[in-house]
Amino acid sequence: MQERLLRDNFEFGLRQAAARVEQRVASYEQMLRGTRGLFEASDDVTREDFSAYVGALLVGADFAGLRSLAYAPLVGGDRIEQHVARQRTTGQADYAITPPGVRERAAPLTYIAPTTDALLHTLGTDMLAEDDYRAAMGRAADSGSAVIVDAARPHGSAPAAPAGTTSTASPSDALFLMFMPVYTRGIALDSVAMRQASLRGWVVASFRVVDLMSTLYGEGPPGLGVRVHDGTQVTPETLLFPAVPPLEVAQPARFEAQEYVGFGGHTWTVVLRSSPAFELHYSNDSARVILVAGLCLSGMLALLAWQLATARER
Repeated sequence: MQERLLRDNFEFGLRQAAARVEQRVASYEQMLRGTRGLFEASDDVTREDFSAYVGALLVGADFAGLRSLAYAPLVGGDRIEQHVARQRTTGQADYAITPPGVRERAAPLTYIAPTTDALLHTLGTDMLAEDDYRAAMGRAADSGSAVIVDAARPHGSAPAAPAGTTSTASPSDALFLMFMPVYTRGIALDSVAMRQASLRGWVVASFRVVDLMSTLYGEGPPGLGVRVHDGTQVTPETLLFPAVPPLEVAQPARFEAQEYVGFGGHTWTVVLRSSPAFELHYSNDSARVILVAGLCLSGMLALLAWQLATARER
């Protein structure tokens, strides 16, 4: 009985942990769809329009943990100088595309919000210059849906963290980017070729795993440690988020299990591990349940005996 109760509560905690992570990332994707709609509904979205829209979105609790939202238009090589000149005349006097060099096309971060100093320094970063980003952006453009890429461990030439953060392998700094394509309105998107032909750019969301997780686990069953790993391999190298509360790995766990969470062409593994505090919590709960049930049963029996006695008198 006690073992079954503990296992049922542990399995419920595992399903709940995975579902909450999946729902939060899905809310980021939904926000990107709304932002894409902003650009597809207008041919001239200004920097002020973008900042006001994102500011209104970030008020919602579902977007807690999000670091920034940006827009990177697709600019042909013959239009780069015109693009730079326009940005310099609309409030960004030092705007320039980085890294420097001649290119056939670029996708520079043109709008970004919130407009902190660190984020403003990333304006002009050509997202297509980084191999991993370019591949993810291509998949997003071909499919028309969101694609996620790890920004903390890139393998190309562009800055590792264009959203205003530094590159690091520390789990507490794990940063991800979510790309969603923006297309020219009024054009059918029935095939990959048509989506490529009508591509206008991308909206980009960035979020840290530690920020996302900290907004989810203020409450929960005591004694359950949560870890998140990138991909399907549970190794120290893939760790994105450490256990909360911290648990000694060497300490034998009565229950430990994992659940896979997939989104945007990416997979995370959510690992849940129990500690003695978890068993003590539910053992105490069981004792209280038995005590309450016993008192209720005793009360019902006393009431029944009283009704029988008064019935005989009547």
